[in-house]
Amino acid sequence: MKQGVNDWWTHPRARAWRYRLGRLGWPMWAGLAAMLAAVAAGPLVTDPMREQAAVWEAQAQQARRERASRPADAAATAQRQAQDFVATLPAGDAALAAVQDLHRLAQQHGVVLASGEYRLVDEASGRWQRYQITLPAQAGDMSLRLWMAEALNRWPTLSLDDWSATRDQAGQELVQARVRWSFYLRAPSS
Repeated sequence: MKQGVNDWWTHPRARAWRYRLGRLGWPMWAGLAAMLAAVAAGPLVTDPMREQAAVWEAQAQQARRERASRPADAAATAQRQAQDFVATLPAGDAALAAVQDLHRLAQQHGVVLASGEYRLVDEASGRWQRYQITLPAQAGDMSLRLWMAEALNRWPTLSLDDWSATRDQAGQELVQARVRWSFYLRAPSS
């Protein structure tokens, strides 16, 4: 048997392969060792990932079963959201404070306000009201924008419904604006 191994080792093809592999040197052996290490370490990396994927899949299936088991009641959800919205609204007396604050902020930003229109509108649901405020204003474009931004940041239930601005001449700094706000309030009966 010993003779058979020597025959293979001395065979011309085996010598040719030994020569080729010998020419590749240490980079080939390092690459081969890295490949063997990767193959050996593969299960150590992929098995925990497969286990985690199985856990996530089981959680997703459980969530799907729970969603399917309880009926989707869109009307109840909408009613709860509307109640939450109404609960966050200020009472009707906050409208006066908001209007006074709008005028004070306008003065701070150099916005000149003319006499405006104020109208209280009851919404169809009867749970909240909308106080519409329309104010003609005159100011520089940036002052006007800063005033509106600060008012919106200060009052979460205030919305800027519409605003328009015009200039008499192209180079004029002051703009004539019309700003329409809505301030949402809780209805007195709520």
